[in-house]
Amino acid sequence: MAKKDAIFDYSSHFDTEPYLADITATWTTNIANVVNVRHDRQWSGDPSATPGTALAGWEAGMWKNLTVWDIANDPSYLTRDAGTDAKIDPTAVHRLIRNIKTTFNLPNPIDTATWPDQYLCAADETHFLWLADKDRAKEPMALSFASGGMVNDLDSDKHTKCGLFIPISGWSDAGVDDNTGSWTVRPTATNSTTYNSHYQGLVDASTAAASYTDPTLVGSEFTQAGEIVLINFESQYRPTPQSWTEDALTLMITWSDDSYSDIKTLMDAAVA
Repeated sequence: MAKKDAIFDYSSHFDTEPYLADITATWTTNIANVVNVRHDRQWSGDPSATPGTALAGWEAGMWKNLTVWDIANDPSYLTRDAGTDAKIDPTAVHRLIRNIKTTFNLPNPIDTATWPDQYLCAADETHFLWLADKDRAKEPMALSFASGGMVNDLDSDKHTKCGLFIPISGWSDAGVDDNTGSWTVRPTATNSTTYNSHYQGLVDASTAAASYTDPTLVGSEFTQAGEIVLINFESQYRPTPQSWTEDALTLMITWSDDSYSDIKTLMDAAVA
């Protein structure tokens, strides 16, 4: 499989810069609604089971989630602009989601008649801000369909197939700038049994989180940087940098019914 089967950069087709400062402020304003996530279950050997005690470096709070459902409307944002977007988007997060969906012809388009008054999200889709703490231990390869849950671990009945990563702040460790992320993917590494077996061996050996390794490489490995990046969760993926000096904030849109190929086909057609 080729690199494009696991990751693709759409940064040249949309400028996220006008949204960044307001989204960072929205995170801060809504901090009381943030949920701590046990993302370390990915590397437990049995991600479908209830996670045990977290290893040092992967404690609760090393990853945090703020769903758009839990973001309060900002009255000042609704009235700030005098243009055609005025009184449509309750926050910059909502505006970015709406405009990304429109630009790339993504599933479940926003109904602008109801959007200012009632946030709705399709059952097979999630929208959330994701914060990865700078003090977390290294973050090995993830594999969503093996996880027993969404990438944000909030719905154990669904497995995300792909996701759109939109860095907001704190990504300078990826080597470009504050809102350009970098991810490493393995397009042909899709076997959940061997994936879980690798991590079970580390669990059985009482391995410290800082010493965890990726599963043995199967096929090719690629790295991609970008400001709007689509990633296939049905193959192994992780952030490229493995040590951090900043908390990294990212807006994510994920799908559990639409595959990476489904979403990429829509996005490619929209920008052709």
